[in-house]
Amino acid sequence: MDTGAHPFQENVALSSTSMDEQKPLERTPKFGKITIKAKLYGTNKNQDVDVSYRIFFDSSGQPCTQLPLLLYAPYINQQRSVEDPDVGNLADRIGFNLFTFDIRTQPDDADDRLKCYYYPESGWPEAMVAGYKGLRQKFNLAEDGFYLLGNSGGGSVASRMGELFPSLVKAVVCMGAGRLDESTAKLSQPMLMIYTMGDSRAKGG
Repeated sequence: MDTGAHPFQENVALSSTSMDEQKPLERTPKFGKITIKAKLYGTNKNQDVDVSYRIFFDSSGQPCTQLPLLLYAPYINQQRSVEDPDVGNLADRIGFNLFTFDIRTQPDDADDRLKCYYYPESGWPEAMVAGYKGLRQKFNLAEDGFYLLGNSGGGSVASRMGELFPSLVKAVVCMGAGRLDESTAKLSQPMLMIYTMGDSRAKGG
């Protein structure tokens, strides 16, 4: 499902220059969702999972398939993060297509490895990869693999995905990840860990 125009769209049109035409080409993000199937929370039954995307389209209405793809892993119970201005501004500045998920977690389940999306046992890492594959197929994206940015609880799941999917995850940035497993694997991709809990200089620290 493609939701078409979006209120942020009019303010975020970008320009680039074609080497062949030597004239500006505008690109504008388009918002929408696809639905995938995933087995979550220790069940063997497939569930419908919405994948929210923010994909750049050029002035001819074609998706910018050559741009890298960024998975934003949200903090706990962050909703509609695909529309978050900070997330969108980052995608604009670095020139990435973007996808993410709305995930609801009960506060009492934060340490339950089956019920909380931080942990591989929950099934969410596999669901995120399935979302990437679904988007790549829908838009015929050229690049194999994706980059990963995780915030708070999303940083916890992001920290694990580089180890779980080394052939797909190109680089990882984790902000405020608090629930980390000890790893014995040597990561094959760059990882930046930002931890500000208790730092009064950080917003919300």
